[in-house]
Amino acid sequence: MIGQRKLQKIADVAQTAMQHREDHHLEALNTKLTRRIDAQERALQIADAQLKVLRRTQGRQKSGGFPWELLILGAAGYYLWRNPDTRTQLQGQVQGLMQRLNPGVEGNVARAGDAVRGTIDDLSKGEDPTANVKAAVGEASRGAEKAADKVRAKVDDVRQDARMGVQRAADDVNRSR
Repeated sequence: MIGQRKLQKIADVAQTAMQHREDHHLEALNTKLTRRIDAQERALQIADAQLKVLRRTQGRQKSGGFPWELLILGAAGYYLWRNPDTRTQLQGQVQGLMQRLNPGVEGNVARAGDAVRGTIDDLSKGEDPTANVKAAVGEASRGAEKAADKVRAKVDDVRQDARMGVQRAADDVNRSR
């Protein structure tokens, strides 16, 4: 029995020591976290103050002043108005660019044509035309896929319309009986 009491006492002392050590560790951890949070709050306050100053200075820089962009745009418009050859050339370039940007079949054909022209140029210069050939084939195949998709969509629409017509006719026959 005495051995059991001693063991109980030792266990109680060990548990108290562990609890004391754990409490001390938690206090130290709490202190570290509090210091870090305080430092982050100070850093946020400094960043906020700097942001306010930056907003004030940026606002001043953008307001007022001479509208140079508007002047340049007006001068370019006047130049194009007075020079019809330049205007026609610019319109052609813009239309060509828009055609190349066209996501439809026409755009694919135009880009394939450009690639073929590039292939011819490469061959005339004695360079390797592989990249342009691949581009031409790729654009042509994408154009063909888009055209096939359009045809499939039209066929599906016609098929759906035919089914609806047959259904209506069947409904009319059933009603007339």
